[in-house]
Amino acid sequence: WSGHRITSLSAVIHTQGEMGGPNMEVFRFGVYVFFPIAMFYYFNLPEYYAQYVKPLKSRVEALQSPDQVIPHTKQGNEELLAQLKARARADRLQREAAAAAQATAATTATTAQSTKPTTDSS
Repeated sequence: WSGHRITSLSAVIHTQGEMGGPNMEVFRFGVYVFFPIAMFYYFNLPEYYAQYVKPLKSRVEALQSPDQVIPHTKQGNEELLAQLKARARADRLQREAAAAAQATAATTATTAQSTKPTTDSS
């Protein structure tokens, strides 16, 4: 830069925007290739599996009840879907019945208050 005369902005951009060169490209290639391999190696070590995966797996399996079976066939999926829809329908009907009973109780209470005779103490 000391002896160069800047004639345009594009000359500045081209001189400052140069890549890192072939060494940088070799480094980037190494990272792109070996980083996934290193992660695969680390996360598939038996020690990692025993320390992190097995305890988590046992906690998840403990939360599942014995009647929770994951179906592996189309027929099993359809049966499970039918069961889930029936359960959702029953829950919805129960909520609607509870809401209707609550609305009826509220209406009855307001009707009883409005028909209650008022007494004047005059």
